[in-house]
Amino acid sequence: MRKKVNLLFLMSFISIFSLETIVFATNWWEEKQVPSTLDQKKVSYSQDNPSQVITASRIKWDEQYIEVMAGATADKKDTANLAHAYSIATKTARHLAYEKLSETVAGINITGDSTYDRELMRDSNLITEVRALIKGARVLKEEKKQMVDGSVWVEVTLGLLLKGDDGLIQPTTLWIDRQPVIEKPILFSPPSETVKNLPEYGGGYTGLIIDAGGFGATPAMLPRIKVKDGGEILGPNEVDREYMINQGLVGYADSINKAKEMKRVGANPLIVKAVGVEEAGKSNLLVSTDDAMKIASASAASNFLRECRVVVVIN
Repeated sequence: MRKKVNLLFLMSFISIFSLETIVFATNWWEEKQVPSTLDQKKVSYSQDNPSQVITASRIKWDEQYIEVMAGATADKKDTANLAHAYSIATKTARHLAYEKLSETVAGINITGDSTYDRELMRDSNLITEVRALIKGARVLKEEKKQMVDGSVWVEVTLGLLLKGDDGLIQPTTLWIDRQPVIEKPILFSPPSETVKNLPEYGGGYTGLIIDAGGFGATPAMLPRIKVKDGGEILGPNEVDREYMINQGLVGYADSINKAKEMKRVGANPLIVKAVGVEEAGKSNLLVSTDDAMKIASASAASNFLRECRVVVVIN
């Protein structure tokens, strides 16, 4: 028990202090944008100056953070001096950055059939929780410069983790608890006789990697893993809540090799190929019955499903 508490404390400690180390090594919004499912970027340019970035957003699913940038200037006619101009531009840029962060969060998939923008209209508590989270987002950087014409330009960069006590998953778990249970999902459980006949899957696996490449899968905060012929292997209500908050329900990678390098799946992960995705949202993964039996029996030995030691490969 003490070992688990210490592990969770360490995971929480890392999540609190890791944001500054994984973001804004470069001004990514100035780079050529390469479309990526796990590194989703959107950049908006000024109508007056097509090379000037006004706002930008980034959802980095493989590293589990959101980053936004917004820039602003101040009309020289409305400012008394340079300090006043910087003050106005900074306030405007901050306001735009928080608006961009709200917009970015609203577009994220929660589950295969729920997005934040839709659920925020239904759940007043979720509105309050997400607004508080966004209001407390970290200002990662403020960059100020004076242009050749004497005007000023200020860029404000905000960062928000997807995981951890101060991340987006925290209010999302509270949202889960408020959902009415219309029909409890049927959990997949292989018959005991079947497990006995699969001794090679009974132990030694430290995590799970699901290769979902080729199906157009999209990331979500709380994806589900289901058996194609019925039953659910993994969902937010079947895992240890502390592990889910501290590291997310699943991790994401864009290749099998990168997935193997992730600490969350350990040194010897079980690797299976998905057989499809659910059409709604394309976030819930489907596996075959045979692979479901392998996963369930292997996890029974090492508990990797309950501890969220799962990585989904999307490419």
